[in-house]
Amino acid sequence: MTLEYSLADAGPNNPDVLCTVWESLFKATPRTLNRNKLGACGGDHAAEVLAVWRGICLADSNCSKAEFAQALAAHLESRDKNGDYLVPTADFVIPGYLQEAFQHVLSAPTQATN
Repeated sequence: MTLEYSLADAGPNNPDVLCTVWESLFKATPRTLNRNKLGACGGDHAAEVLAVWRGICLADSNCSKAEFAQALAAHLESRDKNGDYLVPTADFVIPGYLQEAFQHVLSAPTQATN
């Protein structure tokens, strides 16, 4: 399982958010993953997850997975003029294993380096 698959599968709105970010990386509509391909899944979450995975991970594109990850992070951090997130926290679910990893890192005591 890849990170992209895990992210797409973690929440019902995640495939839509990931598709939005993927499309934003291209001047024209990308052939591998776009609104039409996601819509063709007919709301079937498992099919959408697979479409996202295929569209990003199997793409023969000049866009790297690292660029996609950075664009996703920026998109999730984006706020409107009132300071509200453009993608509400409830609309994008972080997989449990990543939440646990983040909590572990954040709760680990820091060590001074010399």
